[in-house]
Amino acid sequence: MDFLKEIVKEIGDDYTQLAADINEEEDFIDTGSYIFNAVVSGSIFGGVSGNKITAIAGESSTGKTFFSLAVVKNFLDNNPDGYCLYFDTEAAVNKGLLESRGIDLKRLVVVNVNHTYDVIGSYVPTKEMGGGSGLKYASSTIIYLSKKKEKDKTEVIGNIIKAKTVKSRLSKENKEVEIRLYYDDRGLDRYYGLLELGEMGGLWYNKAGRYEIGGKKLYAKQILADPETYFTPEVMQALDEIAQKHFSYGSS
Repeated sequence: MDFLKEIVKEIGDDYTQLAADINEEEDFIDTGSYIFNAVVSGSIFGGVSGNKITAIAGESSTGKTFFSLAVVKNFLDNNPDGYCLYFDTEAAVNKGLLESRGIDLKRLVVVNVNHTYDVIGSYVPTKEMGGGSGLKYASSTIIYLSKKKEKDKTEVIGNIIKAKTVKSRLSKENKEVEIRLYYDDRGLDRYYGLLELGEMGGLWYNKAGRYEIGGKKLYAKQILADPETYFTPEVMQALDEIAQKHFSYGSS
């Protein structure tokens, strides 16, 4: 044992340590969406890893900037001595946007890189992440985003964003969730996707478009319009247990 400690001491850097001393505690940053937290980390109360690389890729206007800046703000707010490097794939970030999100500009560096592109010659069109292969291999998690329009009758009111894990060391790969992003000041629908998660875990059932929650049969629109009434702490805990079974490694 003393011999191994001497080897570690001799190497003398911050990346060498005894396996017994490895700290595997995860620190997560909330993404602003419970279901996005689940697909990224395996828990609705998790989010983006605070000590691993997470890459968010997708075509233009799929919500990359929205999610990324939410994570940046949450991290900087919770870590007064921290800073962020922001890799902007679409030249979408400017000073006015960052100020409008309440982000500390003195602790943020913006780096411009290429975004995703179609792989030429593949039988089925696929997406490749720009920025070189280094980021692909260094990332512990890679999420690809795509979108479709969200309508209220005939009016387009936002986007439904599909998030898929194509690489993940924290949650199961090839899992997909849908997140709703409104165009107006409502922004990200934090609770969207939880009804489907609860149905998947048998917490409630969808009968003729209505969910039975708390003894009431309600449409999804009614529940999501007043989420805190129906998603109580007890319900959220039950949903997190379902999320861990569905999204986490080692769970069926």
